[in-house]
Amino acid sequence: MTIENPWLPGATLPQPSSPATERVASTGATSPQPAVTPPEAGDQLRTFATSSTSKVWVVGTHGGSAESTVALLLDGTAAAHRWPSSALAPAVLLTSRSHARGLAAAQMAMRAWAAGQTPHIRLLGLVIIADAPGRLPKPLSDLSEVLRGGVPHLWQIPWVDEYRIGVDPTDPPRQVRKVISEINAVLIDSQT
Repeated sequence: MTIENPWLPGATLPQPSSPATERVASTGATSPQPAVTPPEAGDQLRTFATSSTSKVWVVGTHGGSAESTVALLLDGTAAAHRWPSSALAPAVLLTSRSHARGLAAAQMAMRAWAAGQTPHIRLLGLVIIADAPGRLPKPLSDLSEVLRGGVPHLWQIPWVDEYRIGVDPTDPPRQVRKVISEINAVLIDSQT
């Protein structure tokens, strides 16, 4: 679609594309990798069968991973730290805090997916939520970059002090809106 240039008779300008419809390029693996060794059974998230549908299932990789907050922001469903299993191959988004324990838990869940232990889902990616204000220490920042290559997409949500007292999904801060917009674009893209 084009729009007319009001300053030139008969001239047209291209219509800017909507950010929600632009394709978001993958940053890492887009499917399981046969050579990956799965984590031991005790380190894997459980699976639950569901006939419910959801726009997106948000799977927290550990307690306190902001699973319910991200589900609320996306109008999705928190999966209670379990993989949803359905004939519909549900869209799944992993969440983790940015501390060492959280990133290690995310890595275990990613290994299970990469090893083909979760064939019943479509993994969209991982959202890492800041566990404290400020920059990540270098070892955690480096580990986050390693994790980026193991999932189709990786997003980072910075520390939002207001989320300590409650989440208003209708008015997230600008940096969170950008992440939510990108995730929604990936969701739309994954359905086509």
